This record gives sequence, structure tokens and C-alpha cells, in this order.
Amino acid sequence: MIGSKEEVNYFVNGGVQMQTVPNVMLDETNLITGGVQIQEGDTVPNVQIDLGKPITNGEQQFDIPDESVRRAFVRKIFFILSLQFVILLPFIELFSIIFEEPFSIHTLHSIGILVFIFEVVMYLLRDMRRHPPMNLLTLVLLTILLALYYGICACVFDSTLVFLYLLASIVQLGCLILFSKLERFRFSNINAILVIVIVLIVSIIVIELVEPLAYEQAVFAAAIHSIYVVCDTQLMLSGFHGYQLKSEEHIFAAANVFIDAPYCTWRVFKYFIVNPIVKLFYDTKACCRARVC
Repeated sequence: MIGSKEEVNYFVNGGVQMQTVPNVMLDETNLITGGVQIQEGDTVPNVQIDLGKPITNGEQQFDIPDESVRRAFVRKIFFILSLQFVILLPFIELFSIIFEEPFSIHTLHSIGILVFIFEVVMYLLRDMRRHPPMNLLTLVLLTILLALYYGICACVFDSTLVFLYLLASIVQLGCLILFSKLERFRFSNINAILVIVIVLIVSIIVIELVEPLAYEQAVFAAAIHSIYVVCDTQLMLSGFHGYQLKSEEHIFAAANVFIDAPYCTWRVFKYFIVNPIVKLFYDTKACCRARVC
């Protein structure tokens, strides 16, 4: 932490102009910046720091600055996802009728791996699938793969369970679309999650009245998926994935919600598993090499 004794009136303009470090109070004996150790009174070059997307007056910055346009954009994304789930609903009954013999769990895993590989490849080929007709073709191929996956799920597990999962997802996304129209409320992550939780509670009450202790896990899974949709949409619009979205790219963004899943999974795995292991390794290495005296 640095507490300045004198006000510093210059700032970074780029180039290699030399500046003298002002009188400062340092918690340590020196300050390490970009691999260079500096002390009070030293002469150092200007330093450029990349802080990512700027924050203006504490407000979050978006790729689409206009809030009304941004809300309309989000509604289009949620509507496309809801339409996808509506298209998937008939495949559950269709697979249950056509395939009397249930699929094996290995077949389901194989389709799941195929969907995962497709999402990874499409994530890497974002520029190719960004503009028509590739953006629409990507969405269609993704819908077909999801139809195969959920259709086989309906054959392997209880078809009613899968049907309720898709139906609950449609209801939750529909409620989020309605909530986005209420401009008096901020469309923040926490508010959206509260809407999902309210719909979840109502759904559980309805299921308990109709079929007690039967299909709650379906609506729980749908709620988790809806929360992921909200969070990934926020990350896309905030520039986390580096898409730099435009207001007319709702088809591209709707496909990204599914295609971002492997990357988001890796980020969570890295944060909770990989980083602690790496930190433990370096801490152990430093401890072993430390001199006792």
C-alpha cells in the first residue's frame, strides 16, 4: 500500500519519459513494479497498466451502452433459448415412441462428448460463425445435437423428468423476459436470480400438489441452468469473453450461451482446483528451500 505525502500531477501518456518517484510511504523497503525494483527518489520510465474495461463513476461498462437497447437484446437471447426448448419438447415424446428399447448410458455419454467437442470447436471459431448465414447454421446444428441428447436422456431416464426440466426452463426464461420489461427495477444478477428462485418455489409447490416427492430435481436443474444463462449473458455483455457484441447479434449471442459452457466450466475448475494446487506446490517448494538460519 502506498500513501503519498505529495500530490502527483502527472499521469501515464506512453513513451519513455523518465519521472522521479515522489516522496512516498512504503509498507516494504522497496516497490516492485513490472519486475523493476524502485525506491524513493529513483528515476523510472512511465508504466502503462491495462485495467480492462473502464469504470465510469462506479458504473459497469457494457459492449452495448444504451440500457433500453441492451434489455431488448437480452430479451431476444432469452426468447431464442426458450424457442429452442420448445422445439426440443416434441423430441422427448418422439424418441420415447420410436425407440422402445432404451439406450445405454454409454450412448448418452457419447452424445454428451460430441456436444462438448462441438461447443469447444465453435468457441474457437467465433469469427467464422459470427455473421449470417453461419450464425444461424451454428444455432440450428446446436439445436439438433441438443435434441439428440435430450431425446436419448428421455429414453435412458424418466421422460417426464426431462420434459419437466425443459418446461421449467421455458417458464423461468419467460419470467426473466417479463422482468426485463420492468424498467423500474435493475436487471442485476441478484435480481434475476431472485426471480428464478421465486419461480422455483412456486414450481415445487405446484409439483407437491400434483405429484408429491417426484420431480423436484427437474425444476432444481432448470433453475441452475437459468442462473448460468443469466450469469453468462452478463459476462458476454460486459466483455469478459471478448465478443464485443453489437445490438443485432442476438442469434450469435444465443448460441454463445451454450458454446461458452466448456470455457466457463474450465474457469470454475481452474479457480477451485487448479489454482489451489499450483499455490500449494509453490508454497511447498518455497518452504523446502527456505533456510532455517
